[in-house]
Amino acid sequence: MNFLINLHVVVICVTRFACSLLRQGMKQIVVGLETPEIKAIEDSGDKNQIAKVSRDSIIQQIADGNHQIELDVGEDAPHALIIDGKSLMYALEDDLKQNLLRLAVQCASVICCRVSPKQKALVHTFHQMCC
Repeated sequence: MNFLINLHVVVICVTRFACSLLRQGMKQIVVGLETPEIKAIEDSGDKNQIAKVSRDSIIQQIADGNHQIELDVGEDAPHALIIDGKSLMYALEDDLKQNLLRLAVQCASVICCRVSPKQKALVHTFHQMCC
């Protein structure tokens, strides 16, 4: 699958989404695991349940992001994908990579926050392979 795109992928460490890649009027698609439901499950300590619910949440958020872009087809507002390292861990799994790519290529900016050096390398390699 070949894509001709102009995709800006930036791997940064920020705690807020105040970066020059976010322009005024840009619609943000935030993929993250900082929800009350996830935190409640994390408090239970069941690692298998945490992994399952977190992965399911990421799958749903990526699907929701793709759906939002489909709904906004006629609008001029560009989109920005913002994903944190914890979420990226799940999104870069082999069976989810293509869904993440499908979402990312439709966004004017992709911002990866609070990622490890290994994740930076994976995103960079993934971007080079696909684009």
